[in-house]
Amino acid sequence: LRADLASIMSQNYADEIRKYEKNLQDSVDSIQLDQKAYLQLRNDNPAIDSDNGKALMARIADLSAQESTAREGIIKGVLDGRRGVANVAYDKKYRPVFQQLGETYGEVVHMNVTGSKIAAQSAADAGQKARDISIAITFAAVLISICITWILTRSVGRQLGKDPGELAVIARRVANGDYD
Repeated sequence: LRADLASIMSQNYADEIRKYEKNLQDSVDSIQLDQKAYLQLRNDNPAIDSDNGKALMARIADLSAQESTAREGIIKGVLDGRRGVANVAYDKKYRPVFQQLGETYGEVVHMNVTGSKIAAQSAADAGQKARDISIAITFAAVLISICITWILTRSVGRQLGKDPGELAVIARRVANGDYD
């Protein structure tokens, strides 16, 4: 935004000024679309819509309105041939507002990065807990399987009345035709 505004201030031809003004408006429109998408995201996820976030977004809206008013005044001054007035407005009105706007966006970024780190840590903790539970369930299933196998083997051995090794010998003899 500042580059296009500075370019406007350096131009002498209305056509060039309008070209940079259109670039400026396209940039502002893009920022507004991104802001709407961000606000929609915050509204769709009440858990992330803190009071601090609301205050920052209100501050951005207020500063954006101030920036827009200052920008329009500067462009009007340039178009009217009052470059001195436009330069003073740029230094006294536009620059401080733009600086505050940048700092406020920085706070939003910091808030989002902090929230993202917290969410990532929460997800990592949930993943670790799920992995620990899976390991415990697997260990319990293996232990239960071993116990069931031991109980069944013992039960079958008791019902047959012999040691499994002896039963194998008897089964081979019967298979070979020795029924004694």
